[in-house]
Amino acid sequence: MAPRKSAATANPAKKNSTTSESNKVVERPARGYRKYKNGLLDVTPQRDEENLVRKNQDSPLLRLPPEIRNRIWEYTLEHSIFRAIPNFGSSEPAKFESPPEEPAIGVTLFRTCRQIYSEAASMPFKLNAFAFNEFWAIKKAMTPLKTYQRKFIRSV
Repeated sequence: MAPRKSAATANPAKKNSTTSESNKVVERPARGYRKYKNGLLDVTPQRDEENLVRKNQDSPLLRLPPEIRNRIWEYTLEHSIFRAIPNFGSSEPAKFESPPEEPAIGVTLFRTCRQIYSEAASMPFKLNAFAFNEFWAIKKAMTPLKTYQRKFIRSV
């Protein structure tokens, strides 16, 4: 029996099918969405999604001027302080929680439509403060965040 070639040398001319170098977008996985290399979702409509985008633009909320919509997103997503709650003795990353007396932040807003996601995705990080009790908790809490999410954080 002849020895098999390793996957790396079997077809060196084959391009990596998971990324597209020309537009810096990771190809769409089976779940139906694409991400940029920095982790942010690519909300550009594809062929059959253009009709859906047109329908979304008929929404009374999305017909409001961008300044008013941004104000609505701010009221919905601005909270105050997220505290890192470490999981002692666990390899799990720390979780961010807010005090129970404060209202919950409306991150489900991002699931509404692509336009809302693209307008408001950075706001929870820009508008809120992140608190840590211990220095080591910063790394443990920030590790699971995407690069673009960490870049948007303004207050620690």
